Amino acid sequence: TIPRGDAPRTTCVACVVQDGEATWAHVGDSRLYHLRKGRLLKRTLDHSRVQMLLDAGAITPAEAENHPQRNLVLSCLGGDATPRIEVVRPMRLQQGDVLALCTDGVWAPLADRLLTGFSQPLPLAVPFLLDQAESIAGTGCDNLTLLALRWESEPKPGTGDTQAMWAMKTLVQD
Repeated sequence: TIPRGDAPRTTCVACVVQDGEATWAHVGDSRLYHLRKGRLLKRTLDHSRVQMLLDAGAITPAEAENHPQRNLVLSCLGGDATPRIEVVRPMRLQQGDVLALCTDGVWAPLADRLLTGFSQPLPLAVPFLLDQAESIAGTGCDNLTLLALRWESEPKPGTGDTQAMWAMKTLVQD
């Protein structure tokens, strides 16, 4: 038995795409980005001390990038408290929409470069962005996970027929 204080903890982001709609849930600071025509349409908000400070207007986005408590999550899976899992209502996808799910090891070092990286085809974008995140973070690099999906067509009514192009890569550092 693992003592309660030593239990593994993790953040999580998950997304289900069905009948042309995306529904996602998250806990902690793993994120989902929904891009349309190269612009950010929606992003999950972190369950973190820094997000709380941003929401209160106590710090600026620039200050958040290097805040000493940027890795302090207020909700996670496996912690002592019941996690606060946020679930969004289904969102209708349009052709070309991109959904990107990633850990803080990806979004933190890349900042705005993450969003512009999806202008190229996903099988090229995902490994490129992971390489960039690893290079920027250096030897102290956090675990990197990035999964991306580009919605390619509208569903045919009543068929559930959907098409998407996806790419995923995970890099785990010891």
